[in-house]
Amino acid sequence: MSVRIRYFIEGIVQGVGFRPTVYKIATSLNLKGFVLNSSNGVLIEVEGERAEDFLDYLKNNLPPLAKIDSIKKEKLPLANYKILLLNLLWIMKKVFLSLLI
Repeated sequence: MSVRIRYFIEGIVQGVGFRPTVYKIATSLNLKGFVLNSSNGVLIEVEGERAEDFLDYLKNNLPPLAKIDSIKKEKLPLANYKILLLNLLWIMKKVFLSLLI
């Protein structure tokens, strides 16, 4: 069964290859959604049948210089994302997401 999960991850997660790693893992698990930087960390939303597996894969495959200090997890209603987006700008987020829903 598909689920949608939002993660907010704080730590050394910017400038260390974290978002490309998230993209690679999510793609390998056939997940859709997005990953983007914020001023305090990285925001990730993944949706699909293997969304519950995502965090374990991420923790076990972090880039060498990345370090996770905290993770906030929230289950959300399905958004029926069609693709996985990487490197969204905060300003453009709502525009792109409205096109995906």
